[in-house]
Amino acid sequence: MSKPKNGPAISNFLPDRLIKTIRQKAGTDALLGSCWQREVSAPLNEHTRPIRFEQGVLVVETESSAWASRLRFEIPSWVAHLQRFPEFEGLHEIKVKVIPKNSPIKPSTSSAIRETRISDSSASLIRKVAAGMEDDELRRALERLGDKK
Repeated sequence: MSKPKNGPAISNFLPDRLIKTIRQKAGTDALLGSCWQREVSAPLNEHTRPIRFEQGVLVVETESSAWASRLRFEIPSWVAHLQRFPEFEGLHEIKVKVIPKNSPIKPSTSSAIRETRISDSSASLIRKVAAGMEDDELRRALERLGDKK
């Protein structure tokens, strides 16, 4: 391993056995990805990728629920097809995970409550309805709503 410019290599701090396991896992992942790209037809292979293969279960990541649905529909034929390759020896199940690409982070609404405004005519109507309410709690809630402008 090459030494980074800003300090010693991380391999100096990890046991040799762990480094070997990491390298094997990386190699296995590369083989799975390569076989997946080669054997799974486009455009499905462009929107999916294998992320883990353990105990006969292949976990495939996809970028949307639409691609996940398509893959799930085709799972029986893909299991039968991929079982022929040594990379997928023992394959009996494919699980699909949706992990959206570039999904926007939704702002939290808990920290800031949006100010609502209603028209004068709507406020007047709400206050009139509130005046006729027998339920005190509902009447007060409608009165508060009618007072927002």
